[in-house]
Amino acid sequence: MPNFDSNSPATPSRGVTSRPPAPTPRMHNRLAQVANWPELARTADYRTNNLARMCGVSTRELERFFLFKTGKCPHRWLNDLRQMEAIALIAAGKSVKETAIELHYKHPAHFSRDFKRFHGLPPTSAQSAKPPPARFRLR
Repeated sequence: MPNFDSNSPATPSRGVTSRPPAPTPRMHNRLAQVANWPELARTADYRTNNLARMCGVSTRELERFFLFKTGKCPHRWLNDLRQMEAIALIAAGKSVKETAIELHYKHPAHFSRDFKRFHGLPPTSAQSAKPPPARFRLR
């Protein structure tokens, strides 16, 4: 879960050493009022453009806000959130297909690919582990 109260500068990923631009007053006011980002992300089906539309800002404004507050672009933050929720669902006994559907993946194969890329193991390996290994526990 991101720390939206952090005042630390974001770490750019492409060798740029400057801090991302500060959010504009209008953007800051609208986005700062959002109380429950994970719930809003679920409602937006984990899609950046849907999230921006629901917040009443452009996709670019949302990107600047996220970079400023979390050091991540919204797409990366949404994927991280989705994978943390995935491991919780798998650990709770949901099947790979049920988890993929609940997290709004179009195909279970896409979910499995993203899960393996994020966690380093396929979801079936996490499913068979009881209790889940430490690397799969939510912090």
